[in-house]
Amino acid sequence: MFPVGLSLMNLLRSLFCYVDPGVGSIIAQATIAGIVSVVYTLKLYGQKIKSFFSGFFKTKKQDSARP
Repeated sequence: MFPVGLSLMNLLRSLFCYVDPGVGSIIAQATIAGIVSVVYTLKLYGQKIKSFFSGFFKTKKQDSARP
């Protein structure tokens, strides 16, 4: 995996390409769409996720009425 990453970095270093405003706009739009989708998903399933993880951290209550 590491050699593949190194070869890709070497390839990207030698590329010369023109990034026009349209490409920047598409990248910004995709970034905003990704953030909005994550927020919406967390809002939609937030209660289920919260109840799932809260079960791991609950402590057992001891009965204080017992002598």
